[in-house]
Amino acid sequence: MKITFDSNVWRKVASPNNFPKDPIIEDYKQIRKAIDSGQIEAFISETIFTLEGIQKKNRKDFFREYKANFKTNVTEENGAIKMSFTIGPNPDAHPGNNEFLKEHLTDAVNLGFKIINLPRIGGVTNKDVNDLRFKMTQQELDKVFSICDRIKNLKAGIYDIQQIGYKYDTNSWFKGVGKAPRL
Repeated sequence: MKITFDSNVWRKVASPNNFPKDPIIEDYKQIRKAIDSGQIEAFISETIFTLEGIQKKNRKDFFREYKANFKTNVTEENGAIKMSFTIGPNPDAHPGNNEFLKEHLTDAVNLGFKIINLPRIGGVTNKDVNDLRFKMTQQELDKVFSICDRIKNLKAGIYDIQQIGYKYDTNSWFKGVGKAPRL
């Protein structure tokens, strides 16, 4: 069985001994045993490391100021001018994993967790997990994006943050989030 764990669970499954006071720690230990035995194939989203690697108090400023790498190339061939451009992540922008994430990520990787990459044009990437990403087939990527569409159509997932963003910038929810007041 393939299971993608969210940020509230993966650390407790990967490092249960670090959470001895959790009232359901025995359940996490059972899940860990199922991963160890191969009954569960464990996944976590790269987004966890992209977001949680940035301190919560710094996220708004980080995303407001983030600039993707944008490169242009102009050439001349046979009297015609050709222009091409590329948009990609800025690998130097992200600060990388904090100590808390590093500790649990090591445990998760040693247990067999795979990191799912959901590429976005020019999106933020965390260089600390670049080499750990699970390489998906095109069929797997298509399935992931199909599920993302279903989540969007249900007005779940990122929907609420987009609505907040559009409240402060009707043209760009992403820019609007940067303009939203701090709580």
